[in-house]
Amino acid sequence: MPVSLSQQVWKNLNLYDSTSLKTMMVRFPNFKNWKFLISAILPFLLLPITFLGENDTDSKRYKCAYTILVMGIFWMLEVLPLAVTALFPIVFFPFLGIQTSTEVIDNYMKETQMMFIGGITLALALQASGLHRRIALRIMLLIGTSPWRLLLGILITTMLLSCVIIVNTAVAAMMSPIVVGLMESLDSSISEKRKKSMRIVFMLAVGYGANVGGTATIIGSQSALIYKELIEKENVGQNGKYLDLNFFTYSAFSIPLALINLVLIWLVLGAFYLGFHRNDESSITPLSNIHIPRAHSIKTYLNNNKIQNNEIEKEIQIIVDKEVRISAAELNDQQMALVLRKKYAEMGKMGYYQWMVLTLLSLAVVLWFTRDPQIIPGWHSLLPKTLKVGDSTIAIGVMILMFIIPRNIEYFKNDFEGNSEGILTWKYVHEHYPWSVLLIVGGGLAISDAADASGLSFWIGQELMGLESFSKPLILFILVITISIFTEFMSNTATISLITPILITLSRRLNLHPLYLSLPGAIACQYAFMLPTSNPPNAVVFEAGQMRITDMAKVGVVLNFICVGVLYLWNLTWGDYVLFNYREYEYINNNTMVENF
Repeated sequence: MPVSLSQQVWKNLNLYDSTSLKTMMVRFPNFKNWKFLISAILPFLLLPITFLGENDTDSKRYKCAYTILVMGIFWMLEVLPLAVTALFPIVFFPFLGIQTSTEVIDNYMKETQMMFIGGITLALALQASGLHRRIALRIMLLIGTSPWRLLLGILITTMLLSCVIIVNTAVAAMMSPIVVGLMESLDSSISEKRKKSMRIVFMLAVGYGANVGGTATIIGSQSALIYKELIEKENVGQNGKYLDLNFFTYSAFSIPLALINLVLIWLVLGAFYLGFHRNDESSITPLSNIHIPRAHSIKTYLNNNKIQNNEIEKEIQIIVDKEVRISAAELNDQQMALVLRKKYAEMGKMGYYQWMVLTLLSLAVVLWFTRDPQIIPGWHSLLPKTLKVGDSTIAIGVMILMFIIPRNIEYFKNDFEGNSEGILTWKYVHEHYPWSVLLIVGGGLAISDAADASGLSFWIGQELMGLESFSKPLILFILVITISIFTEFMSNTATISLITPILITLSRRLNLHPLYLSLPGAIACQYAFMLPTSNPPNAVVFEAGQMRITDMAKVGVVLNFICVGVLYLWNLTWGDYVLFNYREYEYINNNTMVENF
């Protein structure tokens, strides 16, 4: 029996396997042994950078810049596995005299990594129970299966799963086979050109929805978690004097922004690939010129004429009052709905196992949002002031419960006898957890820490002081545009690790609120829509959608500027006047209040 494309995608994709994702990245030109040659030559080729500087302070800055440059090129070209490159600071920084081994290694296990361990493990429970597919299929069925509705359904589904439940890369990997299966259900009367456009636009929706969803909450992507770790060093809230950045306030800023951008992405993708007119020749090709007499249902007509299509007979219940013609577009809407319903029906009803996973995940999300909203008192304020409970504590606590609570309700019915295997097992976590992510995040934090310790961030901030003559909104605009373009060619993790300390330093030098530049900068790091190498979700959908780079780039460049423009305006309005009140911020030991913009 031949294997369909969707079956191949399901077989080859593991939601959290960085190796399988890596195989889908666009490759560097395939000349013999190029990776070995770059690995051997590049560090020595750039070595003269380490000899620059007139004194020890200057020398440290250049040595740090050398390490970051080598790592950036290795990450961009994937000369070595990303996680291996993330370990470079442990070797380079001590030998170059930037930091001690202990100082560097401390960056590889902070609260950010613990949050990642807890968050991804909760997502693995979702994956193991199959609840992620149930949620995705249900949302798409509710929204509808016409091309425009299905496009919106895919965007909403991927965004929702990315921002609340699963890391965005995993969502893209999970959604891709579903979309491929839908494309296989299209009627043969649809032209190949139309099928190709629909496949590309739906796959792009998966990637872009995952990217935007990853910006909506702190747990949505590793870049957001790294930013949270870095900005916490600044003590933005000054122990309650100002609104601080936590799970709730970050979400209050970014979720509405993500929803606005999602609608714009829907309109742009639809305009590029679907068009605004349903009745184009490729989508309304008559199906055998079927005519149905008035006052007959299509189901009755099919039965009377012995047209054997059980699926259509079951599902199409349209009563007509006059003679109508069934179009290929209408039939394909029904066929895609049938595919989704069939996949959903195959899962059966939600049982105890999935309900427990959903309950525990909901518990974690509610605790995250209500821990310290700051706008109103959270449950954390009820605890003794000596207790400091972070978001990672919630993630790890709920994760532990998943190992304790049995997945089989029969265990309780049989007087606590029989199989007591937990909702999660360590074997499953060990086999599916992306352990490399912890090293990549640690490498990003190590870069940031070294850039700060060596004075590189401060030096770059000083070099950018020429921006002082510009208005504050213009500075913001220049920086978010620059960051968005830069992140197309550089790892998001590396970009956010490098630019966040620079933006914080620059903000202090210009007497700006610490979040005014750094928060939109962190989100702009994830607006990478143009190239498959920009981020893992893009790579996943590029391969599964059988695209050319131009397919992604031509719409991606438009979306880059649209999303950055919305981010810019959102920060100046919602970020300033509603949430953080940028203009009334005063640094400690500085009597000058941030001036009006």
